[in-house]
Amino acid sequence: MVDSAATHEAFAEMIRVAECERVPLGGRTSMGAPYSEATHLIVRGIHHCERIRVGDFVLFEGGGGWVAHRIIWVLPGSRYVTKGDANLAFDRPYPSRDRLLCKVVGYVTNDLDHDLGQAWPHVLKGLWLWGVRAFQIHVLRKNIRVEDLAGP
Repeated sequence: MVDSAATHEAFAEMIRVAECERVPLGGRTSMGAPYSEATHLIVRGIHHCERIRVGDFVLFEGGGGWVAHRIIWVLPGSRYVTKGDANLAFDRPYPSRDRLLCKVVGYVTNDLDHDLGQAWPHVLKGLWLWGVRAFQIHVLRKNIRVEDLAGP
């Protein structure tokens, strides 16, 4: 019998070192359009990425599985504030560099490959949505810190 944890870790390591690979998508999308129709992500393993920066779309090990979200801010200690483009909240806990598996460089819909191209319109839209939420909380006069705007 094959240990599922060992299989999971072996697949994670394969993704980390892949130069270019397709990873099937499952579950709901929190990245919004155009990813809602995607069947696979085209990824480059984290070992082939010189630098991870704000705006990059990454796949990382999150609570209960793998999560593909955009980096919104880089924190000291090689930790990243991430968020789905369609989400209002940041991810918690903040993933560290060792939890990153790969950088997403494209996606597949109907057997057609799409390059991500410039990510800034999506980053700005995500930050705008988060800003609206922060403003609504401020108007309601709740005493909430910026860190509290992260998801549960």
